[in-house]
Amino acid sequence: MRLITLLPITAAMLAAPVLADSSVKITADGDGHNTVVDQRAATTAHVLVDQIGQSNQVSITQAGTDDEVVLLSDGDGQNHRIDQSGSALNRASLMSMGTANSSDIVQSGMGGINEVMLIQSGSDNIANMQQEAFAGLNSISLTQAGNGNLANLIQNGSDNNINLTQNGDANGATVTQNGSGHGFSLTQNGGAQIIVTQTSPGG
Repeated sequence: MRLITLLPITAAMLAAPVLADSSVKITADGDGHNTVVDQRAATTAHVLVDQIGQSNQVSITQAGTDDEVVLLSDGDGQNHRIDQSGSALNRASLMSMGTANSSDIVQSGMGGINEVMLIQSGSDNIANMQQEAFAGLNSISLTQAGNGNLANLIQNGSDNNINLTQNGDANGATVTQNGSGHGFSLTQNGGAQIIVTQTSPGG
């Protein structure tokens, strides 16, 4: 059984002007999938979801300007949540292959641009990403190739970049960037643990 829920403009919002542009395309191959897409307050929102396998869960909320999501979930028991609420372009592209991988992505901003590229392969990988852009571009590129990897990545500010690769099993990384102009790049190759905070004046 496949469950797909789309939440367009509702009666509670009819008093406000209807915002333009919205497109959703969902393809589900397998059983037990659940996809929820909420574009009730979005302008120029895009969603493309392709689910293959068994019992994959996807929840997408878009409530800003120029939102875009591309997601491929190929495997079993995967769980992905994307919340885009900024007033600028929020873009998230995901490819998750394997079993019980999950991601939680929150993007917001006030004139800035947030971008995420996530690739997961293996089992039980967890990616938590939060971006708030005030100007410029915040970008995260995360690859998890193995089992039981954990990444907590947070960006608050402008023109920050995180490039993280987790190979093997049981890697853990928590990276926080506050302020502007930070860059972080790291490859973990099994059992590595790191906590990093980057802060600039005023951040």
